[in-house]
This record gives sequence, C-alpha cells and structure tokens, in this order.
Amino acid sequence: VRARVLHSLKPADGNKLRSVAERDGVALGVILLKMSPAFGTNVLVFILLFVLIDKSDESQLVGYILSFKSFQFISGVFSASSIAYAFLSCLQRAADGDPASCAAMAPALPLSIALLEVARVALLAMS
Repeated sequence: VRARVLHSLKPADGNKLRSVAERDGVALGVILLKMSPAFGTNVLVFILLFVLIDKSDESQLVGYILSFKSFQFISGVFSASSIAYAFLSCLQRAADGDPASCAAMAPALPLSIALLEVARVALLAMS
C-alpha cells in the first residue's frame, strides 16, 4: 500500500499529470483529498503522507514540505473566500433589517478544524 500511494503521487517513470491522465484512481483521489479543506481531510492526508515518506531522503522531505505549503496556501485562499462570502451574506441580512440573524449565524471556524490546524503546524515543525 505504501509503495502504491507513493508511486501514485511521485512516479519515478513520469509525472503527476501522467498518473492522472492514465486514470490512476489513487493519485486522483489523494490529489482531490489534499485540495479539499472540508472537515480537515487535507491535514489528515498530509499526516498519512508524512508517515509514508522516508524521512532520511532529503528529496522526499523537501518535496513533501513544498507540497504541504502549496496546498496549505490553496486551502487557505479557499477557506478565506468562503468565510468572507458567508460574512458578506450575514451583513446583507443585517442590512435588510434582520440583525439578530447575523449575530446567531456569523461565520466561524469549527473547533475540530482549529485543532487540525494545530496538528498541521506541529507536523511541519517535525519535518
């Protein structure tokens, strides 16, 4: 399983796009999970990948850190835009004459996602 996942993500005989173009379900599934900020799945996938890589190999470790930071940026932009849209909708409802709904339904980060952010920072510090 370890070799299959690692080969899907970092193939020695091609690139990631080749794996996806060949309809490699594992590569496509892991890439989609890494891009999904919902429920903290991207953090859990990166924890799994950290366990799977060989930490004595600098190439794998640097590739992991670069991938981790790039997907962290992408998921951060997505999360920030969705929270901004929710807050804008809340303000629009308040402007329409219902300020109580904005106080009750203001956008917030769930506690489980906040705890996974702590795990993300700890994982990066370990690598």
